[in-house]
Amino acid sequence: MDVERGFPSSAAAVLSAEALSKLIEAFAGSPPRPSLVAALLGRIATEPNALTEIVRSLIVGDARALSSLERFGAAQNGTHPDPFEGNLFRREGDYWTIAYRSHVVRLHDAKGLQYLAALLQRPGSRVRATDLAARADPSRARLAVTKAIKGVLARLRSAHPALGAHLSDCVRTGATCVYLSDAVRPTRWRT
Repeated sequence: MDVERGFPSSAAAVLSAEALSKLIEAFAGSPPRPSLVAALLGRIATEPNALTEIVRSLIVGDARALSSLERFGAAQNGTHPDPFEGNLFRREGDYWTIAYRSHVVRLHDAKGLQYLAALLQRPGSRVRATDLAARADPSRARLAVTKAIKGVLARLRSAHPALGAHLSDCVRTGATCVYLSDAVRPTRWRT
């Protein structure tokens, strides 16, 4: 079945620990820990899109595939091994790999994604639109940056509703732009 459309919910019933372990090893290049396999099987059994997310992580992954899966599996017991909790906003050639709340999407490069990445690298810091757009005219820069970011947010709301909602709530555009994460529980990003 196509990765974008997901796997049937009965996938956990037919996927053994040994089969999942071999799948992960084939993509990641090293065998996973048994506790990771158990955690991932638990998520597959309880979450409709978990297997899809695991396979997507392996397909778009690289040498970081196992650590990405470990963060995904760690959410099974409510723990997170690092403060970034698997959040990723990284350009890889002509595409961006974006992970948020254990859901991964890949989007074709766009100016708005570049502007968002710049803001995510400096949470809470105001960045002038003229600096983001590399334009001298403040009015044109403000319009260009706002339009580009709003367009990307629309794409993200469609591809990843939770991330689209988060960024729509936390990103402010105008003459200066800023990413304002939750003050109580800030969202941190690997870029």
